[in-house]
Amino acid sequence: MIGLLLRYYEQTAGVVALDGIPLRDYNISWLRSTIGVVQQEPVIFATTVSENIRMGDDSLTNEDVEEACRLANALEFIKKLSDGFNTVIGEGAVQLSGGQKQRIAIARALIRKPKILLLDEATSALDNESEKAVQAALDKAKENRTTLCIAHRLSTIRNAGKIIVFDKGRIIEQGIEILNITKSIQVNGIYLGMVNAQQIAKGEEDTTLDDVDPLHLQRGFTRPASVVDIQTHSELKRESTRIRQSMISTSTQETAWELESAREEMMDEGGMEASSLDILTYARPELPMAFVAMIFTVLRGLTWPIFSIIYGKLFLLLSNPDPTMLARGNVTNSVFFMLLAIGSGITTFCSGSLFGITGEKMAMRLRMDVFKNIMRQDASYFDDSKHNTGNLTARLATDAPNVQAAIDQRLAEVMQGISALATGIIVAFCYGWNMAMCGLVTALILGKTIQHRLLHILKITRKLSEFIVNGYNNLVVIFDLTIVTESISNIRAIQALCKESYMFQAYCAAAREPHRRAMIRGEQKYCRSHHHSYSNDSHLMVNS
Repeated sequence: MIGLLLRYYEQTAGVVALDGIPLRDYNISWLRSTIGVVQQEPVIFATTVSENIRMGDDSLTNEDVEEACRLANALEFIKKLSDGFNTVIGEGAVQLSGGQKQRIAIARALIRKPKILLLDEATSALDNESEKAVQAALDKAKENRTTLCIAHRLSTIRNAGKIIVFDKGRIIEQGIEILNITKSIQVNGIYLGMVNAQQIAKGEEDTTLDDVDPLHLQRGFTRPASVVDIQTHSELKRESTRIRQSMISTSTQETAWELESAREEMMDEGGMEASSLDILTYARPELPMAFVAMIFTVLRGLTWPIFSIIYGKLFLLLSNPDPTMLARGNVTNSVFFMLLAIGSGITTFCSGSLFGITGEKMAMRLRMDVFKNIMRQDASYFDDSKHNTGNLTARLATDAPNVQAAIDQRLAEVMQGISALATGIIVAFCYGWNMAMCGLVTALILGKTIQHRLLHILKITRKLSEFIVNGYNNLVVIFDLTIVTESISNIRAIQALCKESYMFQAYCAAAREPHRRAMIRGEQKYCRSHHHSYSNDSHLMVNS
């Protein structure tokens, strides 16, 4: 029913109307903005109490927020929180009781001043003590607005102006009840059976808050109240089984400060830094395929030394005055260039494909192992704010590709460079040791100079990045993955609040800095490396 009234779904038959006008004729955003919803399971976002109530509406003042909380009987317990309205509620709001979360949800619904209030089993999941507090808040919330209450507990609808009994989607009884006197409801009907079953006693009073009127309808049986002692995080925290080994990024694109940040996070988790040997040991099932890929990579690295030999013979041929020898030599060199281009293309394709398959297989296996390890942790592990859904999702999404760098195409590029360098030095010394020594010394000097300049640039970049990151850490911005997780899992609540654009803007703000850093690092390295490889092959084809 709630889904039809809020137009989550469109009815296939009949008409759902408001003030005699079909809901389809209303603007959906306007319709939802005039309706406040309090659900059975309250949706609380991982931000401050104040922002949970405001939901991005800057036009609301602090007085408006306090007034809504006062109507929802939430002001007293909110002021007792560590930072009051600025207290950050963790994911799932585990530090709040069910009644407290429900009253915050009621305050969020009331602050919009809705003309219609929908209560969907708002107290069914609460214990007696919490139910009384929430029921008192709902009684205040019902004043001066149309209220539609869906309930199985009859105490929830004791003051209803009209009671409608549904059975399998059909109205079977309707009427009113005043002090247990039914009108227009069958004497031996379903409603009376529910009354008798729940033993609603006339005139009895229930223990409730001071500002709640005595209840005329009281259930004869109650559940034993559960006394929940809200303990602090430090009291709940105990020694948790940690993931003993955490892999850090070995990507050549990672800057020094990012590696240091990853290392510090790993140490906080109680993990140990993994060596390349540890990664290769873990990747033992994929090593046979990686070995074959390595052979193709070494052959790919021989391309440029062989190219230099053919190119040198071409210049030597041009110095020959015999036209016949020149023509024959051109044909021979063209064939060599073509064969080299074909061989380079085959080795590049095989190396990239095999290393890609190897890396993906290892990454998939690592993700499964990390996920299994996370699922084995005890409850205190998930009480830590660093282990919310967004961060754990990010770990599964990013850690595996970072480890994958040790055995995928990036390793192929390194091995290709080593192969080309070693073969080139050997060829140079074979043709002339004196010129080879001059070239080698010159290359070492230039390499040292470039390395010094790069370290200087990285040092400046690190300081600038740390300044930016520290500035962002001081902002109350939800991590972008947490926003995505909350938006998807609570999509109906966001639609009911008409906050789709607010969540989108929050995600854009949170993702702006990571996107900027990704652009600086150049996350398109795969495309660039493949473009570079195949452009070299094209160059060889042109020469042929």
